[in-house]
Amino acid sequence: MCDIYMHKCPVCNEEIDMHLSDFNTPREEVAVFHQPCFEKACRVWTEKDFGPPFEGKRPVVVISLSDTALKNKDGNHPNW
Repeated sequence: MCDIYMHKCPVCNEEIDMHLSDFNTPREEVAVFHQPCFEKACRVWTEKDFGPPFEGKRPVVVISLSDTALKNKDGNHPNW
């Protein structure tokens, strides 16, 4: 049996009809977005954003999950 449910996109709050296989994956282990919402919510930070003291750091993806976080997207970053 599968877990079929309506998931709210955390950016636009519209529902997305979801299917998770065999209840093997708990709902809280997946993040579900509409693609345009995901692109709006994401900010990828790399060493080029911070300069030499941070060389060699792996890129970090920060996903904004609220209106407040979206408004502060450029200020919400790794503390490098």
